[in-house]
Amino acid sequence: MELRLQRYPAAVKSATKALEGRPCWGKALYRRARGREGIGGWAELEGALEDYRAVESLASGAGGALAGGIGEKELEIVREKIRWLPGRIEEVKDAETAEVVGKLKQMGEGLLKPFGISTSDFGMVKGADGGYSLQFRRS
Repeated sequence: MELRLQRYPAAVKSATKALEGRPCWGKALYRRARGREGIGGWAELEGALEDYRAVESLASGAGGALAGGIGEKELEIVREKIRWLPGRIEEVKDAETAEVVGKLKQMGEGLLKPFGISTSDFGMVKGADGGYSLQFRRS
C-alpha cells in the first residue's frame, strides 16, 4: 500500500520490520528495494541493489521457483533492476559528490575572502605515491 501511495520511507520501514522476523522473505526484500529506489540517493540505491540481489539469490537457491512470495514477473523486474541500477548509482553518486564539493567550495570562499584569497588559488597535486597534496598558487 505504501509503495502505491509513494510513501517510500514508510514502505522501507515496514519491509525492514517484516524482515526482522523473516530475513529471507523475498516479497519483503522486493518491497524494501522498491522503496529504497523510490527514495533515491546514492546510499538508498546501493541498498536497493543489495536487496534486489538478495531476491535473485533466493530465487536461484530455490531453483528458479517462486522465492518467498516473488513471482516470475517480479523476478524478471529484479533481474532488469540488477542490470540497470549500477549505472544509475554512478550517476547519482557523481551528482551528490559534485553538490558536496560545490558546497564545500562555497564555504571555503567565505572563509578565505577576508584574507584576500580564493579557493581557485589552490590546486591539488598528485604525488608519486598516489596521494594528493594541496598547493598554493597565487593568480
